[in-house]
Amino acid sequence: MEKIFSLKGLVSSVVVAGILVGCSNTEEVFQEVRETPVEVGEVRFGNLDGTNQITGTIVSENEVNVVPKAGGELVELNVQRGDVVKRGDVIARIDDSDERNAVEQEQARLRQAQTALQRAETGRSSAQGSVTQAEASLRQAEAQLQEAREQRNNNISNMDLDIRNAELAFEESKKNLERMKVLYDDGLISTQQYEDAVNAESRAKIALDQVKLAESQARSEVSLASIQASVDSARVGVQTSQSAVREAEIGIREAESGVEQAELALEQAQKR
Repeated sequence: MEKIFSLKGLVSSVVVAGILVGCSNTEEVFQEVRETPVEVGEVRFGNLDGTNQITGTIVSENEVNVVPKAGGELVELNVQRGDVVKRGDVIARIDDSDERNAVEQEQARLRQAQTALQRAETGRSSAQGSVTQAEASLRQAEAQLQEAREQRNNNISNMDLDIRNAELAFEESKKNLERMKVLYDDGLISTQQYEDAVNAESRAKIALDQVKLAESQARSEVSLASIQASVDSARVGVQTSQSAVREAEIGIREAESGVEQAELALEQAQKR
């Protein structure tokens, strides 16, 4: 219970009336005091009942203008006058159909950019594989060329010995033919024996010519021309593959830039 001091009665305000009267440069003032009796009650415990109705306009201490970052048609209002809101509450929604469509378009562009990047990376991998194959072909062709040159040098060395042997055989057959001719002219050998000596000398001469021709061909670069052409072709293949790798890397950088731009555009569309 509460202590209540009760005042019974009505308290009237003191009415002060001032009357100014001007006449013949004289001034008089009248004052009336009205007293209102009151009654003092006994102090007791109890409830203090009573209501006061006040009519007026309530104005908030602070006002905040809520301005959206983008304009549009208002489709949803989540608060009413007098509601209490806090940071992060959704007050209203505007029609964001255009913005959502823009987000979907940017998402599609991002997927396209990512696909282009994957294709570029696949192209680079393929080009690098081509470089590996071309380098292997070049090494193989160079090894074949080196082997052919070594074999040619060995053949030339062997042919030098064959030429010397063929020259000795030819000289021997010539001397034998000369002896057989003397004997044949003296009637000491038969015609067949003389013809055999002539044929032997002729065969020795042919053998010597063949060995010299083979030696000349072995020394010629013609025998290595086809292998050298394979080496040159393999080198061109390596250069072409390396160029393809560089182009693929340029394509990857461009595709990565496209992905970054698409991601930025999508982020901006999502923010809107």
